[in-house]
Amino acid sequence: MPVAPGTTILDTLLANGIDAPYSCMHGICGACATRVLDGLPEHQDSVLGPSVPATRP
Repeated sequence: MPVAPGTTILDTLLANGIDAPYSCMHGICGACATRVLDGLPEHQDSVLGPSVPATRP
């Protein structure tokens, strides 16, 4: 499912009825970490460092 610029992956999942796990809604706790199937997400969180691939399972 495409994620619009300026929208988070989590917000897109929730808006489309996907019951995704989350807690803080700010990318700090890591509860919402999910697998990316296509594209390259822009991480603006403190959970994934630059050494962690964006497409990790």
